Amino acid sequence: MSKILCIFFVLLCLPVFSVFGQARSAVVYRMPPGIEPADMIRVRGFSGIGSRSVVTTPVFNTSVGRGARSPQEWQYLHLQYEVLIPWIDEMTVQFFVLSMGSDPETGENVFSLFQRNVRYVDIEGGRSGREGQRSADAFLRPAALRRFGRVVAAAAVVTINGQVVAQEQEVDRNAPALPETWWQDDRVIRSDAVTIRDGYLLDRTETPWSIINYDDAEFIR
Repeated sequence: MSKILCIFFVLLCLPVFSVFGQARSAVVYRMPPGIEPADMIRVRGFSGIGSRSVVTTPVFNTSVGRGARSPQEWQYLHLQYEVLIPWIDEMTVQFFVLSMGSDPETGENVFSLFQRNVRYVDIEGGRSGREGQRSADAFLRPAALRRFGRVVAAAAVVTINGQVVAQEQEVDRNAPALPETWWQDDRVIRSDAVTIRDGYLLDRTETPWSIINYDDAEFIR
């Protein structure tokens, strides 16, 4: 009897083992050593100044009673790009914002410089159309807009494998003249009129946008 049960068990399991044996596993992709980082992405656009880059806090319907304040305004920095190889292991985007206000005592222009480094991993490429479009973004907190003046310049610097592969910027035409790479120029960052402020420029995971279209955003480490 025991032999019959064993034979029956083996016959029952054979189709299962057969199915698992035929399963296909994903091809593990490794970035080829010879490809240059600059050939891995193509930037499609960047925006960060003006009214078109001002967004309001998204409103979510909840069971909590009314009484919330009106949605506030954020400055939105948005970099659009394509990935030209199947996968990029890691990519860092440095975002910079320069705002301009006036000194309450002297009336002279004073500036605030905000910076945020965002590290993205496992960025997939090789897709066409909308599925092939990738984006990186950062958000300047509402308090910064109210306290430190309007945004007059914004920039994004993309680094892969320690190499800068793209530098994009927008500058307000009515802003004072700025050096070409103002975000790293000593005439700006060491100026007495410029204050470097931390904690105001946020990545997506630190904002209410973190749960909106979650699959459209790259993973941030």
